[in-house]
Amino acid sequence: MASSFLQRLVDPKKNFLARLHMKSVSNRLRKYGLRYDDLYDPMYDLDIKEALNRLPREVVDARNQRLKRAMDLSMKHEYLPDDLQAVQTPFRSYLQEMLALVSHMQFLVRTKTELVQLLFCIKTTRCLFDLHNYYSHFVVLDE
Repeated sequence: MASSFLQRLVDPKKNFLARLHMKSVSNRLRKYGLRYDDLYDPMYDLDIKEALNRLPREVVDARNQRLKRAMDLSMKHEYLPDDLQAVQTPFRSYLQEMLALVSHMQFLVRTKTELVQLLFCIKTTRCLFDLHNYYSHFVVLDE
């Protein structure tokens, strides 16, 4: 119930304030010729870095060009010309699908690692004894 409330709250189609915020962000991104996905920092999040490494070279080069142009415009205290602002697509995503794929791949690797550790643990008697000692601390005995 809470998640459906939050989804309605941030959905621009259903909430006036969310729509107003999205329009404001869109206008600011258009002024510099950026896309929303350009704002993700690969130095801050390793998933973003991995997703960018897996994207085609042309997409990454276009992203870098947009970022350089935006920094140049910002330093000059200028905006893109109006005709170029009109053709910008600030919410066309190029990173989200790859980011979801990278996150899913990392989940699969973690699951596989845990499964291998568990199978290795089951094969060794010593590990079974260690597991028994580990879990016996959490068992509450009625006395």
